[in-house]
Amino acid sequence: MADLLREIDEELQRERMTALWRKYQFLILGAIACLIFGTAANSAWKQHVAQKEVSLSVGLGSVATKPDMQDAEKIEAFQAFARSNPTAGQSVLAQMAGISIMLRAGKSDEVLKALDALANDASATSITRDYARLVRIQVQFDKGDPVQLRQQLAPLAADGQPWRYTARVLQGALYGKHGDSAKAKEIFQTLSQDNQAPITIRDSARLLSRYYATQG
Repeated sequence: MADLLREIDEELQRERMTALWRKYQFLILGAIACLIFGTAANSAWKQHVAQKEVSLSVGLGSVATKPDMQDAEKIEAFQAFARSNPTAGQSVLAQMAGISIMLRAGKSDEVLKALDALANDASATSITRDYARLVRIQVQFDKGDPVQLRQQLAPLAADGQPWRYTARVLQGALYGKHGDSAKAKEIFQTLSQDNQAPITIRDSARLLSRYYATQG
């Protein structure tokens, strides 16, 4: 069962760490097309803004695809891009890319520091800030204080919050990890029956609710 929990947690972590990057890659391409074709008849100012956005997106793309860079060099390049463009949406993407590399390299302390900075970045959207908080909890899942982690998860798991389903999976996993099988079963059973939850979440929750039903 430990292997199953670890596999699910790793899958969720891997998916969430790359989800925004994958999403915005396509959004950037779409935005470039919209900016090129949609601003032709607008004012000179709007054309200027569009050109700047395109330039920033192309600049970030060049950092992401530059060959023959070591991880440390990539991290520094993404951080430098973010520092140079603190108010641009592309800054968030650069920070996320750098954090992803740090996480793969096992640099937990640096990851936590970077996630704290992103979670408190006033220029980032609330979805991005909450995402940073959620990933921070995932990073601390094995070694963090479970009571504190559950307290941090509570607002993220509330109805209407964008990351609520992943937050609820983590809530259930925390209860299960620390011996409260009944609470873990309750959370996972509820998740498995929530038709609004992503199917991967429902399927994982169904398996886990069955498991914790045997642990009472």
